[in-house]
Amino acid sequence: MGWRARALTLWADWWRRRGHYGHDLRRLRWLAWRDQPDTLRLQRLAQCWRDHGRPLPGRWCRALDAACAVAGDSPRERRNARRLALLRESQNGARVAAMQAAREAFVAWLQARAAGGVCVVGNAGSVLERPRGAEIDAHAVVLRFNRWQPSGQDRAPALGDRLDVWVAAPDCRVLPLQTPAWAVITGADPLVAMEAWPQVQALRALGVPVLTVPLGIWRTLVDRLGAPPSAGVLVLAWLTTMGLGPGLHMTGIAEVAAADSHVLGGRHRRGRRHAWDHERALVAQWRAAGLLSSLSPRSPASPVPEGRA
Repeated sequence: MGWRARALTLWADWWRRRGHYGHDLRRLRWLAWRDQPDTLRLQRLAQCWRDHGRPLPGRWCRALDAACAVAGDSPRERRNARRLALLRESQNGARVAAMQAAREAFVAWLQARAAGGVCVVGNAGSVLERPRGAEIDAHAVVLRFNRWQPSGQDRAPALGDRLDVWVAAPDCRVLPLQTPAWAVITGADPLVAMEAWPQVQALRALGVPVLTVPLGIWRTLVDRLGAPPSAGVLVLAWLTTMGLGPGLHMTGIAEVAAADSHVLGGRHRRGRRHAWDHERALVAQWRAAGLLSSLSPRSPASPVPEGRA
């Protein structure tokens, strides 16, 4: 049955690349492992479970330990064994507890500044259509994502230049020009895997605490969207649980922009794996519920400059 396991694995890989998350993808991974229970299929199954925001079942953890113990000497076997070990370690109680304590400190830090306004600035090209840089920078806290500063161009009138919290995808290797007070790594809570990432090590060398978003937030969004959430919606979902009240504002997230444009222009485009229509509907629901407001000509934010940190 090796041919069927390979076919199921390739099919599941294609679905994952396209951002089709859900029960069907999990079942494909499980069927492939059932047909050929090797380290590759087990690693894909465990990663799929993590991708969907689900802690690994105890019986799988025992299987991961056994697979790591008998992994072969080929490069692929060693690589799969390392990935299995990382997935197993992601449920280490001490690591999880330490990250939870850091998140609680972050939430308290934000809540103490909420009266001065918290502004989440996404990278949609629509931000450049509204010269609100000064308004953005007047907030007590400004969150920004990945690469957002165009080199050799002064876009401060539209974007501002304040940075308090930097949110980075795992593949973003370029640090911002400013040193943030906090950093958040997106994804399905990669609290173990990120320990070896150069950008995380560089941030910690600068004294910047590096956080991940709680796995439960990721899981709720995956179940709601049927796809991996964008970094902007992931962070907004977390912030809306913090009780920041009317001080939470956003711009450049889940907005329609010409040709999927990006603030950096050129070849930068929004990700193809995200369910953008569903994300826009979700952000609209948060706005209607009063959990956040958008910076827009019709609904300007009024942050209090004295609350700046």
